[in-house]
Amino acid sequence: MKTCSQCGKTRTLSEFSKQRDASDGYRSHCKECTARYSRRWAVLNRSRMNSVRRKWRAEHKEQYANQCRRYRKKNPATGRRNARKKRLKKYGLTLDAYEILLRSQDSQCAICGAERGATRHEALCVDHRHSDGSVRGLLCRRCNLLLGHAEDSVALLQAAVAYLESYD
Repeated sequence: MKTCSQCGKTRTLSEFSKQRDASDGYRSHCKECTARYSRRWAVLNRSRMNSVRRKWRAEHKEQYANQCRRYRKKNPATGRRNARKKRLKKYGLTLDAYEILLRSQDSQCAICGAERGATRHEALCVDHRHSDGSVRGLLCRRCNLLLGHAEDSVALLQAAVAYLESYD
């Protein structure tokens, strides 16, 4: 048994991390207090640590790229799946809901009918109203950019159609 110098609770030795240079071989703080301190430190120093990471990545581009490649090779589906889940979460969609929407559109763009491709850039994008964030459907990258640049303005798109028709 040992008393934590931080919280003052008496705990078993298994609740303390080992430390070689300590007189009894264990840290003076229990694992719970150490974890609490680490979380608090991480929150307080997040921006500094992020800048240190960014600086390291900039100075070691090749090494960082190799680490990323090794991770993706070791976990091929995890990286893509988690990134996709994170993007869909922004629209309130799950992977299952996305797949249902995709099947309802026969894996085609809702505007031009282009088929869904295999790569990330060829996957269909989630189209949504910018005013309230509600999902309208799935679009190919080209059609999604078209609507995005038009800022969802029906009047602007109608004017563009009239312009194109005047030159036919």
